[in-house]
Amino acid sequence: MPRDYRVSRGGYQAVEWVLRRAKRAELEFWHLWRYNPALAEEGKNPFSLDSKEPNWANFHDFLMGEVRYLSVKKAYPNEAEELFAEAQKMAQIRYKTYIRKAAEDWTE
Repeated sequence: MPRDYRVSRGGYQAVEWVLRRAKRAELEFWHLWRYNPALAEEGKNPFSLDSKEPNWANFHDFLMGEVRYLSVKKAYPNEAEELFAEAQKMAQIRYKTYIRKAAEDWTE
């Protein structure tokens, strides 16, 4: 018989955490990257980006699925959209940084 995770608070929270993480991955705002310092010794780029570019059109929906951003919207309704736009701008800059890092030439 499958365990009902709603019975225990910890179990329910664990399932909720997994579902939120899956949603982030689905919206592609969970960047997957690897760093292998052994590759640097071989003259290869130790940084690799495994995730594809996020669908930036879904960024606002992603933010609204997070309690921390909903709290901002409730506390500061007039400033929230400006803050969310700035958050998206910074996320795009961070992603472009990952792309540049993955494209660096490590040959000497």
